[in-house]
Amino acid sequence: MTLEELIYQRFSTYEAFSEKLTTFAGRPAAFYQKAPNDKQEGWGEEQYPRVVYTIDMQADQERKSAGVMQVDLYCDESKNVPEDIEPLIRECLKNLIVKPDGNSHYAFAWARTEMFDYIPSGRDRGVSTRIIGATIRFDILEYSQQETSNPDPAKAAQRWLKQLEPTAVVIGEDHIEMFCEPSGERPAFYVRVASYKTNRVTYAITWLDCVLAIHVIAPEPEMRNSWVRWLADQFNIAGEVTMLDDSIMLLQEVSVDTSADYLSKGQITIKAQYSMSRLGAEPHPLGYTTIQE
Repeated sequence: MTLEELIYQRFSTYEAFSEKLTTFAGRPAAFYQKAPNDKQEGWGEEQYPRVVYTIDMQADQERKSAGVMQVDLYCDESKNVPEDIEPLIRECLKNLIVKPDGNSHYAFAWARTEMFDYIPSGRDRGVSTRIIGATIRFDILEYSQQETSNPDPAKAAQRWLKQLEPTAVVIGEDHIEMFCEPSGERPAFYVRVASYKTNRVTYAITWLDCVLAIHVIAPEPEMRNSWVRWLADQFNIAGEVTMLDDSIMLLQEVSVDTSADYLSKGQITIKAQYSMSRLGAEPHPLGYTTIQE
């Protein structure tokens, strides 16, 4: 399923929120990009509350997001107020990991909410109801597959975390079917390579320095911080992680920032060093050029 389809499924099946919406064609009134007009057949007894959402997958480097989702909530002022429903939309998406078709996973970080009054358009002319609502904006955060070539520090750290805590969800290591809702007892971990560079090169080996960022995703701050400190202690005790080619990645520094944004930045930073064999490497094609005069 696409990301847009999964969001609709989430909105329509999250009962605390969906039961607040009116219905259209027998389903909760959540629409992608555009809603039917108020006079179209298919509405339930009421035309409000309803939501219309849009997704813009345009990366924002400043906000470190892969895109933006906007959810517009429309309410009939005489029967509902957006202040009662807006928190349910945020709760519906809080700490949710979504896995659409493809190799990436996504999460949603609430950015801001703005209240508005809706002025009916020409197609709704004759509608006397005063509509009020809220526009809720979320940053879309992408958790892409980090695996590249062997040895891969992110893949090695993922496997190490899964062996350390088998009940946790390790993004990129575990299969996620559409949705994952981490909990305090079953958090989600995500590992990414923040940076890496060459340290030194010898005849047989290239040594590389890398910085790993580890995200610990769980609903309650107390449980998140508890997991963060425990994982940092385990990394410090281990001192090294075995790579997939059985070489060793040395953990040189483990730092923790529990105030860091756990969705966009990650709370654990690890400075590590690992090696890559230069023997048996594929020859560079420019090494076998010939010149004919």
